[in-house]
Amino acid sequence: MELIQAGIEVMDARETNGEGHAPDSGLTREQRLVQRLTVAHQVMNGVANVLDLNDLFERVVRLIAERFGYEYVGIALIEGEYLVFKSSTYDYRAHILRHDREGDLPRFKVGQEGVTGVVASTGQTVLVPDVRLEPRYIHYPDVTPARSELVVPIKYGGTVTGVLNVESTVVNGFDEDDVQVLELLAAQIATAIANARLYTDLQTAYKQLQEMQDHFVQAEKMAALGQLVSGVAHEINNPLTGIIGYAELLLKETLPPEVRQPAEHIFQQGQRIARIVDNLQLFAREHKPQKTGVDLNQVVRAVIDLRGYDLRVSGVQLVEALQPDLPLAMGDFHQLTQVVLNVVNNAQQAMLTAHHRGRLTITTDTIQQNQFPMVRVTIADDGPGIPPEYLKRVCDPFFTTKEVGQGTGLGLSVAYGLMREHGGDLVIDSQVGTGTTVVLLLPTIFIKSDESPGPAPAAPHLTEPRRILVVDDEEAVRELAGFVLQAEGYEVDLADSGVSALQKLTSGTYDLIVTDVKMPGLDGKQLYRLIQQQWPALVPHVVFFTGDMANPETAAFLAATGNPVIEKPFNLDTFIATMQTALRTTSPDQAEGHGAPCPS
Repeated sequence: MELIQAGIEVMDARETNGEGHAPDSGLTREQRLVQRLTVAHQVMNGVANVLDLNDLFERVVRLIAERFGYEYVGIALIEGEYLVFKSSTYDYRAHILRHDREGDLPRFKVGQEGVTGVVASTGQTVLVPDVRLEPRYIHYPDVTPARSELVVPIKYGGTVTGVLNVESTVVNGFDEDDVQVLELLAAQIATAIANARLYTDLQTAYKQLQEMQDHFVQAEKMAALGQLVSGVAHEINNPLTGIIGYAELLLKETLPPEVRQPAEHIFQQGQRIARIVDNLQLFAREHKPQKTGVDLNQVVRAVIDLRGYDLRVSGVQLVEALQPDLPLAMGDFHQLTQVVLNVVNNAQQAMLTAHHRGRLTITTDTIQQNQFPMVRVTIADDGPGIPPEYLKRVCDPFFTTKEVGQGTGLGLSVAYGLMREHGGDLVIDSQVGTGTTVVLLLPTIFIKSDESPGPAPAAPHLTEPRRILVVDDEEAVRELAGFVLQAEGYEVDLADSGVSALQKLTSGTYDLIVTDVKMPGLDGKQLYRLIQQQWPALVPHVVFFTGDMANPETAAFLAATGNPVIEKPFNLDTFIATMQTALRTTSPDQAEGHGAPCPS
């Protein structure tokens, strides 16, 4: 401290005669020193277990002032190029305001300002008997000035970390005994500060560890949820295939209106369920990012299909304005869907927390940015808005203002990271009380005219019926596939298990095998491996259909085979086209002799 407040009463029996210390009655210098060292020990005992830094600073200052009778005491720490006072017996705030200085506590440049700044730089104690004769002392004429000062460095591990400063209203207010005692105190204070900092660091590390543990638990929950979604999707997709497929067959017939309208409803609602299940699998499915041309309108619609119902029932009005014929952007469909979903979820939570309702507007369009065409997705809510002090941090990992258990602080950080990886940007504009607008920007891509797909090849003309074996444990799926293929002129055999299919392969000849992947007993994967061993010529002519693509093992197996895959529930025209393409690669001599193992 360079400045002291006059009129503070000395709280100990330390009398002075105006020129320095009065002799302690009947005590020798050695006895007085022992007495002061004892008091110093008491001071340190009073702060030894204090682990909060601010509390530590205040207690040290108060106890030194009380026990030693020092009129003015302050403690300061080095922060960068400044020495910043943390606590003192002088009310600096009023003085700072009078002198238009910034900050709540005084700071001095290390090595440049005041006696304290010099001590912080040199690490050497400075005793000033008369501050009027010390040019480095900073005088303030508007308060009663100090007459003497003692500044002791606080060192830890040989490094100066701060200073302990005491001042007196009398000349020669301190002697060598004060120097010895305060240097001892400063060393103990340095250790106490280091312990408090270590405790603070441990608390911070523990908090971070808890946060990471919470995130790991959340990740485990998401993994478990993914497995659950995978199983549920498989169980739903099988009966859904029958519902949609038979409804589609009905609609291909000439029906009276009273029959066609219910059939259309069945088909449409089945398709709606299929989209919901597919979107659920989208976030449960593990996949490697693959960047292709992406229609951001489809990305937005996928999120709306997934979240639209929940938005409506929670009181959020959804407004869409999607630009037709939106140019494609280069990206990974799944990752971009995750970006939009994260932003929508954040907006919904903000609106419902603020006023239990809201209006969410999603638009797509194109703009020019730095002379480059960009696709823009704008997601605007009428929630509470983001305070300016938080706006720059909302994309930081783990930053959240939500209550514990209400958010991970990863939604926007993940979204921002994915947009940057795609060569785009995520921009947030927010006004408190008005709402928040999140803008997603991605560069467009151009498709050359010669890269556009040509007309689909004509279906093969069959000179004789082809034989197809359909294998599925679900009767509705098996019967539907058989009915559709027979209507196309194929000879069809049906097997309700892998074992039954194996028996038919041993005794018959087939041009194509269509098999489910997940079946009880001998499943599609095991059946495929047996075909590899016993009928290798048939391997290219195996087509899989499955409702289990969210399962990482299933997805990895199908990717490894390279064989065609039809996801349940399937469109009948797509199903037929896949069969025709698979049969087109079958040569007449390959189509014969499959009923027995190939000769060695």
